[in-house]
Amino acid sequence: MALAFILQNLSHIREANTLFDNYLDKSNFKYKEFIFFSYLSTKVQLNLIPDALKYIVTVDKQITAENDDLNFAQFGLSLIISQVPKGQKRVVVNTYNELIESTDDPLVKATYYYNIGNCLRGSDNDREAIKHYIKAAKLNPDYKLRPYWRKELAGLFFMIGKYLSSSKLYALLTQDDNTPENKVLYADSLILAGKYKKALEILEQFEPKLTIRNSEWSLKSICLEYLIDKYELKAQIKQGEAGRDFIAKSSEDEILAFLESKNALCPDSQFFIGTKLAERDQFEEACYCFLISAFSDERYKLPWIHAMASAFNANLLGLFMLIVETSSRKWGIEIISEFIESFPQNDDSRLNELALGLIQHCEEYISTFDDKSFELRFGDSNTSNSLIVNT
Repeated sequence: MALAFILQNLSHIREANTLFDNYLDKSNFKYKEFIFFSYLSTKVQLNLIPDALKYIVTVDKQITAENDDLNFAQFGLSLIISQVPKGQKRVVVNTYNELIESTDDPLVKATYYYNIGNCLRGSDNDREAIKHYIKAAKLNPDYKLRPYWRKELAGLFFMIGKYLSSSKLYALLTQDDNTPENKVLYADSLILAGKYKKALEILEQFEPKLTIRNSEWSLKSICLEYLIDKYELKAQIKQGEAGRDFIAKSSEDEILAFLESKNALCPDSQFFIGTKLAERDQFEEACYCFLISAFSDERYKLPWIHAMASAFNANLLGLFMLIVETSSRKWGIEIISEFIESFPQNDDSRLNELALGLIQHCEEYISTFDDKSFELRFGDSNTSNSLIVNT
């Protein structure tokens, strides 16, 4: 086992795996912490996730009983969640369920339910994730007092379109954890809940204080300023979205009236108005409309490309760069090439130079958000200890 451990640390992963498979069950070191983590790392790197999970269940009681201050099964599963592809996370969930059935301790069960929620959240199964966060809080009400629980649940409600519920949780979060990063997330939920003026005030105060510059918040502030000025709206109770049939049969004035009276964030309506403005060479205002459309429904790439083109045609370089940065982070660097391809191909060398410059800039910008670590938390709402693990 010592040799397997050494080989794994020297990145001879397959050789280490062979030794682990041949000798682990017979070894006196089977339950030792350094073997535990070395074995898991080996299996994860080789994508042998079922082997790793089986081992965790096998040693759970033995290791955890000897280390009351740290649940190694929980730690191991957290490591695996941070590494495995989305398609295999259901296997991790099944292992958590097996561990839940093996314990009668409600606090331990609550921890497992919470982490099932984390796992499902990472697999884009947001509604199921919410159910497990709530199960965790029912078994251990202390979760409701923990800032990270509020933040994660607020984010999930945001993802499923429950913006009022999301904003209420973010408001509670910022009472205890009043960071600029949490404040702008609160503002984001307020935007889609129709609280435009309040959201803008928060963004103006806290966006400049962010640790990492994020052009998305600058763009959202610009959009809010435009909405408030254009429609004289501080807040709005949104009344659904205009269907495509309505847009096809309506005049520009009728669609503007819909935006003002019912839903200024209607993505199809804003896209329609943006297109009409661009046809009249009113590129700056068109850009704002395309941006609102893009932020209101993030499933579509086309509004971003139109927003880029409008800012470019309006010679608004600063706005153009904010759009390029934000859209490339959301859609990948390829969106720059798609934008460049919309130009008439009269001077390929200058266009290629422009594209390469933008791509290099955006790669550097996106890299500022890279974080190859995750946080393993211990304690409760009164003791917020944690361990940062680099992956």
